[in-house]
Amino acid sequence: MPPHTMNHRENCRTARRGTPATSADQFQLPPARPRTTQQDLERLINTLNVLQISGWYHGAMTFREAKQKLKGCSNGTFLVRDSSDDRYLYALSVKTPRGTTSVRIEYEDGLFMLDTEECLRRSVPSFDCVIKLLQYYIRMSREKNCVDANGNSSTIKPKTRSGHLVWLERSGRKDTEAQIIKPLTSNVPSLQHLCRCTINRTVEPRFINDLSIPRTLKKYVQEYPYSL
Repeated sequence: MPPHTMNHRENCRTARRGTPATSADQFQLPPARPRTTQQDLERLINTLNVLQISGWYHGAMTFREAKQKLKGCSNGTFLVRDSSDDRYLYALSVKTPRGTTSVRIEYEDGLFMLDTEECLRRSVPSFDCVIKLLQYYIRMSREKNCVDANGNSSTIKPKTRSGHLVWLERSGRKDTEAQIIKPLTSNVPSLQHLCRCTINRTVEPRFINDLSIPRTLKKYVQEYPYSL
């Protein structure tokens, strides 16, 4: 698969790269400070841990295998897997009206972002965790009512309509609006994990400690502070 890129228009004009926010108007430039190897290691370990907890991280998998997994799924179904390109850690594979396509997930300067054309890198949002990145695009797909994307030889590249994502063929001749909606599970999630996701979907993180549940359950919820 060729490299895929992402471009945002109006959604990211107010965004600033480097903030793990969940909506474009929440982005702020982080304070400049040196990053250490230890910080990178901790961030990558934490990201891998939460991906493994999620139940929809598929680990080592080729594009062909991902395509087969997503074959019978509805449009907008996605999975995260290890990238087949050793320059990248992860890849996002998505079922679209034209089949399955994949885009690499980059890790740069301590943050994750979808593989992007060089001229657009500063306008594309980045996050300190892969799951935060995906939550952002899921929300964008739902709020903007985006419709999916392209197939085997494509890139993500929104056009002139404000805030929409599209998958763009490398030739630039064909594109379709992108949709990233729901993950394809890699295993059956436990009832505890499903309850945790439901709590995170309905209760803001700052209020978790106010819940009338045992401290051990609060800790369990906080170990995976995501809703998908």
